[in-house]
Amino acid sequence: MTRIKCGTKVTWNNWSGGYGREKTGILLAFVPKQANVFQEYPNFQNIPKSRHKFTNRESLSADRYLVEVQRSDKSGKVLESHFYCPFAGVVERQN
Repeated sequence: MTRIKCGTKVTWNNWSGGYGREKTGILLAFVPKQANVFQEYPNFQNIPKSRHKFTNRESLSADRYLVEVQRSDKSGKVLESHFYCPFAGVVERQN
């Protein structure tokens, strides 16, 4: 598997509560297996935990990507960003 470059727009299906939802965002970083996101990227600690949509334990089992997904209102105005850490194998470049 080839790594996707930082800054690339990516997409993946996020499953929660038995429902899948496609997520699209900007890839910020590659998180290798066994890495601690907060040690690898210390500036990330300044972001409120309510915007972290993953647990740091997930990074221990497999390679992942750190992805920023912007949350917008109905008019398209960006309200805030949420941060996900999906498995590298499920993330795809968006065309």
